[in-house]
Formats: sequence, C-alpha cells, structure tokens
Amino acid sequence: MAVRRQVRLRLALPWLAEAIAAEAGEGAEMTRAPAAEWLLARGRPLSGHPVDWRGWLLDGADCPAGLLQRFPAGACVRALQHGSRPEGTWACARPVHLLAAIDHLQIAPAAVALDEDESATLERDLNRHFADRGFVFHAAGPGRDWVLECPAVDCTSVEPAGLSGRNLRDLMPAGRDGAAIRSLTNEIQMLLHDHPVNVGRAAHGLPVVNSLWLWGFGRAAGATHFEGPAIYTDDAWLAGLWRIHGAEANAISDLAAGLARVDRDALLGWSGLPASAPGESIAEAERRCLAPARAALQSGAVGGVDMLLGERAFAVGRGARLRFWRRGQPLAEGLA
Repeated sequence: MAVRRQVRLRLALPWLAEAIAAEAGEGAEMTRAPAAEWLLARGRPLSGHPVDWRGWLLDGADCPAGLLQRFPAGACVRALQHGSRPEGTWACARPVHLLAAIDHLQIAPAAVALDEDESATLERDLNRHFADRGFVFHAAGPGRDWVLECPAVDCTSVEPAGLSGRNLRDLMPAGRDGAAIRSLTNEIQMLLHDHPVNVGRAAHGLPVVNSLWLWGFGRAAGATHFEGPAIYTDDAWLAGLWRIHGAEANAISDLAAGLARVDRDALLGWSGLPASAPGESIAEAERRCLAPARAALQSGAVGGVDMLLGERAFAVGRGARLRFWRRGQPLAEGLA
C-alpha cells in the first residue's frame, strides 16, 4: 500500500529581516515572536542566499518549471485585474516619488497612494499624450501597480521593491528596447512635472507622483490548468499567475483556517511590510503566519515547514516538536 506523502508548508517573508533590523535600530525593546523563535530554534539553515524570493518559493513546490520567466509580472498583474490571460505585451507601471540626491535620483521609501480621481485624471492625460504610440496605461487602486499595454517590447527592468535609497542610474531599463523605454520614462516624467494632480498634492503636503517605474515586461505564455499547491499571498504577480492557470490565490489572513484542513502543499508569499512600525509588522507576521505554521507542525497537519526570512532560508522537520531542549531566542539573534 502506498504511503501518503505528508504535505509541506513553504513561507517567504522577504521583509522580515529588514523589519527586525529597523526595530533594533530604534533602540526600543525588541518585539518577541514565540512561534518564530520556536521554529528557528528547531530548524536547520539551508545553504545559499536566494535573491529572488518568488523563485525560491516556487522552486521548492510542485509547480511547472520556469513559471516566472514564462509569465512575467506585467501580464500576471493584468490577468489579476482583468480576470483572464491577456494577449500582447504588458508591463507593470508603479507610481513613484523620485528624490534628488547629490548627483543621482532615488525612489522614496514610502509608497504613493493616489485616490480614484487622481488616478483617473493621470490615466486619461497619459493615454491622451501617448495615443499614437501603442502604449495604453491602466490605473489601479491605491498602493497597487498600474499596468502598461505595450507594442512588442524586448526590455528588462528591475522591480522597484527594495530599490529605496539606491542610485537609479545603474538600474535603468536594458535590453534591445531599453533605450526606447528609458526615453518613454523621461517623457512621462516631463508630463507629470507640474501636472495639476501633483500641484494639488503638493499644496496639501502629499508626495507628488513624478515618475512611473516600468518593470515586468513581457507576454504570457500559453497556460493550462494545473493542480499546484494552495497559495496565500498579497503579491499581485503570484496571484495573477495562479489566476492565469485557473486557480485563485488566498488571502494571507486565511492561512490558519486553510491549514486546519490542508490536503496539499501550501505556499505563503508575503511581499511587503504590513504595518508602518517595524514592531507591528513583526507581530503581524507572528499572528497571521508563523503561529499557524508552528501549530500545523505541532499537530502533524503538515510534515515540514520551509521558511525564507529575509535572505536566509530554514527547514523545520516533523521531528521539531520533540526537540524540546532547543530554546528560542530573540529573532535578531536567531537570524544573525
């Protein structure tokens, strides 16, 4: 008789180490996270330092190979917004506020949240300006990436997450059509300069949108339904990827309920800080993600937990609950 393979839970929280470091820098008492400390104390480090957290999440799961390459971000975000696999070439277009350093530009760390009227006005004026070029902007809700419908474009560009404070001169779009996209970006910036929406935002002390960061260019490959793992995520790229393949992503807040009836591998990809204060973000990770993971492992609902916390990965096996002599320590020490 065949033995049923125990399911595994795979978690990626790329921002957690950053939140821990930020809280330590504040000099305040560190937020304790008992479940996370328990998992770290009983886990073993995995070799390597993954750069791409989405790739790490999918590489260890029962998914077709090369999904992120065959289904780039722009097409997946459009699928999430529109409901089906889009035709043609797409890119993400994130409204950003650029800061001038001494000799270069940087992306401001805080996201720019436009209201519906502001988004609609900018979308209308951008599309009017580029009407004869084959570029069409599609605005999205506050804090979300817009998408850009493009003519056939061969371009690589870096995702804006994690670029805060870096010199943008070295991160410009590249590839066959990189120069054309850089020119397009410059033209967008000129249009946004002194735009009435930005004049109004500045008058109210709000950060202006002085650029759109274009990234995730490409076409979606042909897709078929696949019985992959369940996914819990706030990430539009991953949620759109699942939708293209005939499945739906779950909210991160649904993880605990999902693990209570788990019958297949589960993935959780949490892309961004859930709160403005680092301690609150750590507490949210503990409550929504790490405590349910420990409970599922202790109950035997899952046979193992893999975790990517910042740039370090750990595996916690089913024997973890028996290693009672391993004592937890503050996260800053466990991730050191």
